[in-house]
Amino acid sequence: MQAVRYRYRLCTECSEEFKALLANPSETWQAGWGDEELMYKLERCIYVFFMSGLSVFESFALASTSSLAPSVLMPFLTSASPGTSHYALQARPLPQHFPKRQ
Repeated sequence: MQAVRYRYRLCTECSEEFKALLANPSETWQAGWGDEELMYKLERCIYVFFMSGLSVFESFALASTSSLAPSVLMPFLTSASPGTSHYALQARPLPQHFPKRQ
C-alpha cells in the first residue's frame, strides 16, 4: 500500500503546483502571449497528475490481488519471511507451474 500512498501524494503535489502556477502567471501569459516555460510546467503537472492517478488504481489492484491469493494468482511470489505480508520474487522452474498436455 506504500505505492498507493506515494502516487496519491504525487497527485496532490501536482494539483497544488498547478494551482500555484495559475494563481501567479507571468505577464506575457496574462497579456495573451504564450509563455513557453509556464506551458511546460502546466503540461508536466497535468501529465504527472493523470499518470500517477492511473498508477494508484494499478498499484491498489496489484496489492489487493497479491494479498488475497498470492500462491494461486501469482505463483512466482513467495513470502519473504513467515508471518509477514511482504513478498519477493523467487525463480522457480516453469514446468512445475505449466505442466505439459498429453
